[in-house]
Amino acid sequence: MFQVYLIDDEIWALISLEKLIPWKEYGFCICGKSNSAKKAWDDICKNPPDVVITDIRMPGMTGLELLKRLHDSKMKTQVVLVSGFAEFQYAQEAIKHGAFEYLLKQVKREQLKECMIRLFTFLSEQKKKMLETEAYSEKQFWTQMQDQQIKRAAECLFQIEKQEWIGKVCFVASCKKENIVDKKNGKMIQVESFRLFLLGERDENAYGLCIADQEKSSKSEEIKKFLAQVSEQETVWGISRIGDGTQKVSEMIWEAQTALRAAYFSQNQILSYHIKGNGWKKWDELSRAMYYKQNTQVRMQLEALKNEVEVGAVLSDELFSILERIDYEYKKSHGKNLKPQEWIRECDMIHSYPSDKEFFRWLMVFFPVQSEVGSDSAQYIIHLIENQLANAPTLATIGKELGMSQGALTQILKRQTGKNYSELLLEQRMKRAKELLVYTNKTITEIAEETGYTDLFYFSKTFKKNNGISPNEYRKEKRIENEQSTNEK
Repeated sequence: MFQVYLIDDEIWALISLEKLIPWKEYGFCICGKSNSAKKAWDDICKNPPDVVITDIRMPGMTGLELLKRLHDSKMKTQVVLVSGFAEFQYAQEAIKHGAFEYLLKQVKREQLKECMIRLFTFLSEQKKKMLETEAYSEKQFWTQMQDQQIKRAAECLFQIEKQEWIGKVCFVASCKKENIVDKKNGKMIQVESFRLFLLGERDENAYGLCIADQEKSSKSEEIKKFLAQVSEQETVWGISRIGDGTQKVSEMIWEAQTALRAAYFSQNQILSYHIKGNGWKKWDELSRAMYYKQNTQVRMQLEALKNEVEVGAVLSDELFSILERIDYEYKKSHGKNLKPQEWIRECDMIHSYPSDKEFFRWLMVFFPVQSEVGSDSAQYIIHLIENQLANAPTLATIGKELGMSQGALTQILKRQTGKNYSELLLEQRMKRAKELLVYTNKTITEIAEETGYTDLFYFSKTFKKNNGISPNEYRKEKRIENEQSTNEK
């Protein structure tokens, strides 16, 4: 979500603005607020928000002065100015220093909504451009490496072969750098008809240019056998398309990197990169089933997609493209997105769901069918809760989606788990809170919000009632236990 900082010297106006719209629904969260632009400036410098919404007329420092400071410091923070004075010179100054919008007090709910929708679109596009720039920089890195390290590797090869490697079987392979067996030479590993020249390391991965003498070496069985000999057991590999050496090595490295990421996602020991053809063949059937809300058919097509991901026929980068199309169709038929707004690229999806099994389990939740409300309905509801803890659906909402009454669902939950919906929700919230306390450095406030509590005091009270100690005490106790356990090992 994008961060918003609110500033107004009138406390009542600040509170009113904060409660005017449901910020999270529009992709934003309030990261700070202040009744002084001068005080707010220090906060903004320490942790620049994506958006500042500020009143213009304030003592000490005006909103226009704050805007000018942000403009002069070249911060990318977008500014929305608010004023009770509809004076043209204010608008002129706002435009001159790059304000995103100029709103008049009292700010209307619809006016603010429309502004935030445009802001979200603008910021999303900016983020996408930034990611594309990062991707370009990444390719630049490999291109530079091609100019330097690959040149040295090729020179080493020429000394051994006394001939060009163009025309031979050639590809780039990638794995975790600690899994390469022979690190002494640091230049070449040779096994039978294969030679692997170590090119370099990046993001914990090692990259090697593989060259073979004979055409038969391009067979997948031969490649697997070779890679097994130069790495530890059960090493996961990603390899580029196999060529004749005429393609750019930097592109082959890029392909190997993508294939390695997909291999970890689908739990394959080795995956080869391949160019996407005309897209996933079953898309039309899935799209039609989604349009008519035939969830049984949707699930069948998603199972087919899952099978193709499992065998590596569809790599994770292509899966993300398919997900974006699913999200588009889902919004058309259901009026809302299923893909989280913060998922901009494939890496975001994999960060949330590191394996294909976890990903498809999450995706299936959006397409429930009547048969699911049977012996495993409790697990289905628990899964819904786990994925929406911050804004968990009510039992009535779940019942409506499944075509069942709230009373009937309550009876099923009691029979299958011995607990009612409130107890299950509390259980899952406490479970997640414990995980976040031990394994992250998030503040107690952040953990409370992530587990569905808007009141920090109520979260702390509930946590202590269910666990016997406060959240802070729990964090300290468990971390001490973990340190002691690590030292013993």
